[in-house]
Amino acid sequence: MGQASDIALKEALPGTDCEVILDNPHASGHVPGTTDSDARIRCKTPKKYLGVNSQLFRFTSDGIAEAVGVPGENKDTSGAGRFISAPATWDQCQNGLSMGAHADYLVVDQNDGRFETFLDRSGNIANCP
Repeated sequence: MGQASDIALKEALPGTDCEVILDNPHASGHVPGTTDSDARIRCKTPKKYLGVNSQLFRFTSDGIAEAVGVPGENKDTSGAGRFISAPATWDQCQNGLSMGAHADYLVVDQNDGRFETFLDRSGNIANCP
């Protein structure tokens, strides 16, 4: 199973030499007043294709997940990809707000083997300005 830290979840992608990573939703350290979560793929050897999509959600008072902000989308079709990142962002930051992040990952190796997974993270936002 995955390795969690305060900010990110990392998991090995079975059948590959890659790991997939998803940040907890958090107050951005780069753009004050915003919230973000970065989804990444990191591989030891080049891959034919890397693709990742990410999305932020806020949870309503009745527990419904509502998509917010700008989704992150990125792909590398160069045939030599080892790393890719796709941050999802929201132009708001609210201390105590319950939020989630979701990412879908796709890796295609040099032999056209396809490997897919997803990760979900959630938590309460803190440290907004």
